[in-house]
Amino acid sequence: MYIFFSLPFSYFKFTVDHQLSFQIDPLNLLSLVVTTFLALYVVRVLNRKEDADKAERSLLSGYFAEFESKFAEEVCKISNEEDGVDGTVVATTFQKYGMSLQALLDLARSHASRDELSLSALERSVSEIRELLSNTPTEGTIEDGVRLSGTLISYSPRYRNDIIASLGRFKKAIFSVIVSINNY
Repeated sequence: MYIFFSLPFSYFKFTVDHQLSFQIDPLNLLSLVVTTFLALYVVRVLNRKEDADKAERSLLSGYFAEFESKFAEEVCKISNEEDGVDGTVVATTFQKYGMSLQALLDLARSHASRDELSLSALERSVSEIRELLSNTPTEGTIEDGVRLSGTLISYSPRYRNDIIASLGRFKKAIFSVIVSINNY
């Protein structure tokens, strides 16, 4: 028995001994077919599950990013109001965003359960911003850069800087939550 390969210049020659025979065992062939089928089936099933999980994490991350942009925009709008903002507007705004945040956090707990710290940090940062915007002195007085005239609340530039710093911590907490969701 011999196998001969020759590669002179531009052609390939393959010669096989005439006594060489091929035998196929039906049991081995069946085993090969079944193994191949199972491998393809398992890969498809696992890919579908992974794709569904990835899409769910992507949606949840998008919801948090959308919440971040709307909340930050609303906080900036409230704190930068030169003539003051109505206290009831502040209260209803935080009530609305508080309910939205709670719904998002409940969803996130199922995806970021290993990182409860980032969810707690997010809750604390929103509470801190709520305290800064709704902590008002008695009417007609200025206390810690906040003035209350009737129902209008106005903030001093220094106090606005504190609000912006809290907003930065809020954005960092949102980022941590999104990372923990995507790493789950």
